Amino acid sequence: LIVLFVCLVFFFQAEDGIRDAQESRGLGDVYKRQVEYFAGRFEQLFRSWFRLVVPGGLIAVVEIDGLFSCHAPQRNGGAMAFQEMEHAMSEQGYDCFAARTVAAAMAAAGLEVVLSSNWQDGELAFNGAASEQVLRAWRNRFDRMVFPGEHFGDALAARRGGFMDCLESTAHTTTSQIRLVVGRRPCT
Repeated sequence: LIVLFVCLVFFFQAEDGIRDAQESRGLGDVYKRQVEYFAGRFEQLFRSWFRLVVPGGLIAVVEIDGLFSCHAPQRNGGAMAFQEMEHAMSEQGYDCFAARTVAAAMAAAGLEVVLSSNWQDGELAFNGAASEQVLRAWRNRFDRMVFPGEHFGDALAARRGGFMDCLESTAHTTTSQIRLVVGRRPCT
């Protein structure tokens, strides 16, 4: 199982996009990063990938379980405000808790879930004060994401500031996790 895991990580990092059996030289694995655009439609996505994977082939997905509202302590109702924003985002097709649905969607699409593993992540799923590099990554995330500005309007600067203060706090905790889910197409 450890060798399989190492191979998945290596190939997952090296490939981006869907590969069919011929293009993958018989590896039969499907790799895709950034599937968040299919949030709520994972089963449909996995069914389409299922036919591209040879029997015994694998589909590996890394998704997030919590983005903004899962960080504490946030002041002035920040967690509730971000929870409302995340709900609005999910209505627009971006699920900040998509990892919760991946395994069930794989199983519903006919894949055997062979691994579901939560990871700590130095940027998205960590406890304690964030490093300057992590803070910079979050500032960049706020700068490139359109939705927080649309949702909070004039209150964005205050919400962003409160969130960044939370990340800088030595008391910072999060329930956010990064989840790797691996599904295998049955051999029969």
